[in-house]
Amino acid sequence: MISKRIPSDTLLQVCNKHSQINSIYILCSKDINTAKTFETSIKIREFYADLGSLCNQLKQLPSITRFPREGFTRNDFTINSLSSMAYSCIFSTTSISQLQSSQSYNPVKHQEAEFMYALLLRDILIETESTPKEMIEFCLEKYCHNDLQLKYIEEFDEYYIPCNAIFWYTRDTFLYRLLNAALREQDIDTLYLLRFFIKDLHLQLKGCHAIQQQMSNTIIDAPVQRIETVYRGQLMINEEFDKKIRYNTGSFFSVNSFLSTTVHKDLASVYAGNVSNGGTCNMQSVLFEIDIDKTINKFPYANISTESAFNEVESEILFTVGAVFRIQSVDWSDQGLWNVKLKLTGEEDIQLQNLTKYMKENIIWLHPLVSLGDLLRVMAQYKKAEQFYLLALQEPYVNDNVRTVAGVYNDLATIYNEMRESDKAIEYYEKSLDIKVKHFSENDPSLAPTYANLGSMACDAFEYDLALTYYKKALDIDQSTLNPNQNGIAIDYNSIGLVYKKQKRYREAMEMYEKSIEIRLKIFPSNHPSLSTSYNNIAMIYSAQRNYTKTIEYLQKTLEIQLNSLPPHHPPLAITYQNLSMAYDRQHQSNKALECMKKAYQIDLKNLPADDPKLVQNLEWITDVEKRLLDMES
Repeated sequence: MISKRIPSDTLLQVCNKHSQINSIYILCSKDINTAKTFETSIKIREFYADLGSLCNQLKQLPSITRFPREGFTRNDFTINSLSSMAYSCIFSTTSISQLQSSQSYNPVKHQEAEFMYALLLRDILIETESTPKEMIEFCLEKYCHNDLQLKYIEEFDEYYIPCNAIFWYTRDTFLYRLLNAALREQDIDTLYLLRFFIKDLHLQLKGCHAIQQQMSNTIIDAPVQRIETVYRGQLMINEEFDKKIRYNTGSFFSVNSFLSTTVHKDLASVYAGNVSNGGTCNMQSVLFEIDIDKTINKFPYANISTESAFNEVESEILFTVGAVFRIQSVDWSDQGLWNVKLKLTGEEDIQLQNLTKYMKENIIWLHPLVSLGDLLRVMAQYKKAEQFYLLALQEPYVNDNVRTVAGVYNDLATIYNEMRESDKAIEYYEKSLDIKVKHFSENDPSLAPTYANLGSMACDAFEYDLALTYYKKALDIDQSTLNPNQNGIAIDYNSIGLVYKKQKRYREAMEMYEKSIEIRLKIFPSNHPSLSTSYNNIAMIYSAQRNYTKTIEYLQKTLEIQLNSLPPHHPPLAITYQNLSMAYDRQHQSNKALECMKKAYQIDLKNLPADDPKLVQNLEWITDVEKRLLDMES
């Protein structure tokens, strides 16, 4: 319907009742109160000041009913596959038994780690205090040359209230576009600036879920339908479909963004497209059929038809960020698309669950900005971690607590050390130590990590005796408390072992490493990154003793844990691949050596400047091995 004036309340009621009327467009002055008018009918799509603008919009509408915000496209859909060996088996010549004993048998483990960090990020953002002001300022700058979006931003600023979060998310405006792009790319800066809206959207969805669950439970004499089925049509790139879906039956499937679905199978099938009928050859049409067990309340979801900016024709069910499904079956249908049956599940991979729990307990605490810095530091996003630590230091609730300030200084020093900014690292370690010595007792537990970090700086400067002094101070403090810090003690043993190794005191170094790993195996999940550090250090002892078989064995253990627990381009992965490459080369396994060094080089490219000596050196090594292999073939 196109109207030259705002329809009367009576006419709007009639329009709302008739499903044949899908959309209302209004030609009128821009001076009217558009927000209040939108609230009178969910079918009102937009206001236009002139006929030309309206015609341009109508020309862009597809011939089928779908959201102006692009319907169910790849743009609002980011998935991770959580565990399967099948993909590896099908696309390599490696046998199952070889895969099970290999350090790289499961290439989707990276996605598990990404899923965990995305979930932790969501929880931190929801807990972080925010106001709409900084979000509005960011959006105004982002869309400063887009008059239409500026109009929406002005409208949002004037009329937005938290109970309208779903309404705003479902409109084709700056919010939907920015949020989904940021979730898809895990753009931390944008997500942080949008946290005000993310929190409102998550909480409104959670509230709708609770209300709908309660209503379902209180309907008298109605048959209880425990399972509800919803659908989503999706075009997926072949490689992504094969890797994450097709060969992962029985595995878990996670979503890093808000997930839109519909109760209408036919509508979802249309959104899936039909690549077998004139479509592109590098895409697959996929219809997801999702069974929702209503007794599972771990991941909020709700029918948002009454809250949406659009009508009930779509009957949209929206899931919050982080929902986990199990892939039950993947079948090709006569309709020219893949049918993928999923089930909403409260389960997760047990190792991933344990690691996530541990990370939450040790990262998410009273100060969300510090938590965000901690998470980014663990993810090796050091520049962003620095940004949020410095931001935290400007907050009164952080600055008023000397213990927190000292901790943040220590964390800043750690990331400066990782970024090879030694002078800054020493400066902030000393700042942290000054506060602790001034305000705390000489055996205060918080002194231990600062002494340990100063030991690390001394070790890097080849001052091994000074390093041992600092490390032993840290160990004495960690052991002296009523409730000894087992993690700290394990770190101290490991650090002392590192110094002994550099001094070529290999037997003593191995003793320290074994003490460290004994503690870590007791207190950590089996895929915790700290265990990979211990295995790597033991491997380096064997390498120094030229026992390359044992070196490779422990490096494989190292890599397997890293693939389970670290993001794909985390710097320690490059170190492990490089160490493996050298060990294989010593055993004259040139092909494996070359493969590992190439992986190390690709990771370093993501983290180091283009002129870094390490990149140049590794590239020369790759070229040399390739030449050597060619000479062997000729």
